[in-house]
Amino acid sequence: MKLNERAALAACSWGAFQILGSNFQAAGYPSVQAFVYSTCQSEAIQLFGFCNFVKTNPGMHKALKAEDWAGFASRYNGPGYKQNSYDTKMANAFKKFGGR
Repeated sequence: MKLNERAALAACSWGAFQILGSNFQAAGYPSVQAFVYSTCQSEAIQLFGFCNFVKTNPGMHKALKAEDWAGFASRYNGPGYKQNSYDTKMANAFKKFGGR
């Protein structure tokens, strides 16, 4: 951070949803500093940023709305999503909390 605060903040993932700081605009913030500050305030604010992030990515948003867990996980977590069973975990959580 001593060399370049903006670059340091942008290079880290933040909050419960682990959104990379460089995605601050997609999360709905004018600067990486504002994003990081907001993320440190509450989980509700982290959810706000996550929702914005998903909505600004048409493929991710469409997959989530379609309950295409593999499609969403591959876009959100990258090609290694299968190794961590993110798609299966999301499907199970969806059912557990009242989804179909």
